[in-house]
Amino acid sequence: MLILYLSTMHPKQLLPIIIMALISCRPDARVSEEDSAETAIEQADTNQSSIDTVQLDPNLTPRWAAFEQHKRVDLSKYDKLKGQERLDMMEKVKDDFDFAYYDGEWQHDAEKYFHFMDLDADGDLDLIYNGFSRGEPLIVWIYLNVEGEFKPEFQTQQHITYIEYGEEGLTALTIYNPGCCTDYLVYNTEWLIEHEKDNLIFDEKKHTGEIAHTTLPDYIFKTPKQFKTLQDEYYLRMDPFIDTVDVMFDGATFKQNIVCIYPADSRGVALGQTTDSTGRVWWYVEMDYNTPPDYSEIPDYEIYAITMKGWMSSRFLEVVE
Repeated sequence: MLILYLSTMHPKQLLPIIIMALISCRPDARVSEEDSAETAIEQADTNQSSIDTVQLDPNLTPRWAAFEQHKRVDLSKYDKLKGQERLDMMEKVKDDFDFAYYDGEWQHDAEKYFHFMDLDADGDLDLIYNGFSRGEPLIVWIYLNVEGEFKPEFQTQQHITYIEYGEEGLTALTIYNPGCCTDYLVYNTEWLIEHEKDNLIFDEKKHTGEIAHTTLPDYIFKTPKQFKTLQDEYYLRMDPFIDTVDVMFDGATFKQNIVCIYPADSRGVALGQTTDSTGRVWWYVEMDYNTPPDYSEIPDYEIYAITMKGWMSSRFLEVVE
């Protein structure tokens, strides 16, 4: 009946009806201008979901909301000393910092890298230095204040991305090492810290590594997925796609972006996912060090106890409890 009625109308009478119908069919017809930024993000999620229906899983969240673990911790908020009091305390360790203290004064704004905190909860102020060194990398040096003298407790490179610090002092620490010079590996090391009289005991909890140019996932899982491999010769890659070009870093050759090759029943944790142009779903994974690969392009893999991260096709990965 509606079609018959419309057929009797003059074209000029039909024009407004056609325009209104077209407007109402626009996918963003109900979106206001002030919501445009949020809409862009939602539309990006929708586009991804149209390729990979797994993206509808509420366990997934956009990557940019989750990859803050490499952001350097602002230790200044824990500082107990400011201004001249801090400079006076720095005098006690200046002999250890001849690359920052010379010509009778501190150089290169060194003061901002010294953080005086009570790390062992004994009532006096200890020291964390996280700043420049004699060479390219940043350094992390930790000292305990023992009867007014600063005793070195811990030294490593690069920067602090996480600490647990409170009334019990410093109890956990994470160091991110993005590599130095020609390094092609980046590391993330987690430490648990126990206190003994005039000592801090650093217990390495986890040491993960990945190739410096490893692609980050589009989405990460809010709750990581434990899994096992179902096939032998299962590849861990540095990108979520099968490459046909070999990649070289500092003398190491990664054939077709393969980092490690794992046997069946290898275990790991899926942290995120991405879908490639063919529709294949890839998981960004962290492999269990207790199920080592049959082959690894990483030198001294076993010596450094590296838990490798990278990409695996999810096709032959089975989620386990």
